[in-house]
Amino acid sequence: MYGRWDAGVRELSNADLENPPTVGPERFPMEGIVLHVNRELIHHGAEISLLRDLYRWQDQAVPRRI
Repeated sequence: MYGRWDAGVRELSNADLENPPTVGPERFPMEGIVLHVNRELIHHGAEISLLRDLYRWQDQAVPRRI
Protein backbone atom coordinates (compact mmCIF):
# COMPACT_ATOMS: atom_id res chain seq x y z
CA MET A 1 0.00 0.00 0.00
CA TYR A 2 2.83 2.38 0.82
CA GLY A 3 4.37 1.75 -2.60
CA ARG A 4 1.14 2.81 -4.29
CA TRP A 5 0.94 5.94 -2.13
CA ASP A 6 4.59 6.83 -2.81
CA ALA A 7 4.16 6.34 -6.56
CA GLY A 8 1.08 8.55 -6.55
CA VAL A 9 2.83 11.34 -4.65
CA ARG A 10 5.81 11.19 -7.02
CA GLU A 11 3.43 11.64 -9.97
CA LEU A 12 2.07 14.94 -8.59
CA SER A 13 3.05 17.91 -10.72
CA ASN A 14 3.78 21.41 -9.45
CA ALA A 15 0.29 22.40 -10.61
CA ASP A 16 -1.22 19.55 -8.55
CA LEU A 17 0.69 20.73 -5.50
CA GLU A 18 -0.43 24.34 -6.02
CA ASN A 19 -4.13 23.42 -6.52
CA PRO A 20 -5.16 21.10 -3.70
CA PRO A 21 -8.62 19.53 -3.59
CA THR A 22 -11.35 21.40 -1.77
CA VAL A 23 -12.68 19.63 1.32
CA GLY A 24 -15.96 21.22 2.27
CA PRO A 25 -15.54 24.98 2.60
CA GLU A 26 -11.79 24.75 3.23
CA ARG A 27 -8.73 24.23 1.06
CA PHE A 28 -5.74 22.60 2.70
CA PRO A 29 -2.20 22.92 1.28
CA MET A 30 -1.34 19.77 -0.68
CA GLU A 31 2.05 19.55 1.05
CA GLY A 32 0.24 19.39 4.39
CA ILE A 33 -2.07 16.64 3.13
CA VAL A 34 0.88 14.60 1.85
CA LEU A 35 2.83 15.02 5.11
CA HIS A 36 -0.20 14.11 7.21
CA VAL A 37 -0.95 10.95 5.23
CA ASN A 38 2.75 9.96 5.35
CA ARG A 39 2.75 10.31 9.14
CA GLU A 40 -0.44 8.27 9.43
CA LEU A 41 0.92 5.50 7.17
CA ILE A 42 4.16 5.33 9.14
CA HIS A 43 2.33 5.37 12.49
CA HIS A 44 -0.24 2.71 11.63
CA GLY A 45 2.29 0.61 9.73
CA ALA A 46 4.45 0.58 12.86
CA GLU A 47 1.46 -0.49 14.97
CA ILE A 48 0.67 -3.33 12.57
CA SER A 49 4.30 -4.47 12.63
CA LEU A 50 4.37 -4.36 16.43
CA LEU A 51 1.21 -6.44 16.73
CA ARG A 52 2.47 -8.91 14.14
CA ASP A 53 5.72 -9.33 16.06
CA LEU A 54 3.91 -9.72 19.39
CA TYR A 55 1.66 -12.43 17.98
CA ARG A 56 4.64 -14.23 16.47
CA TRP A 57 6.50 -14.05 19.80
CA GLN A 58 3.43 -15.25 21.66
CA ASP A 59 3.05 -18.26 19.36
CA GLN A 60 6.70 -19.24 19.88
CA ALA A 61 6.76 -18.67 23.65
CA VAL A 62 3.61 -20.57 24.61
CA PRO A 63 3.38 -24.27 23.66
CA ARG A 64 0.12 -25.15 21.99
CA ARG A 65 -2.05 -27.87 23.43
CA ILE A 66 -3.70 -30.32 21.09
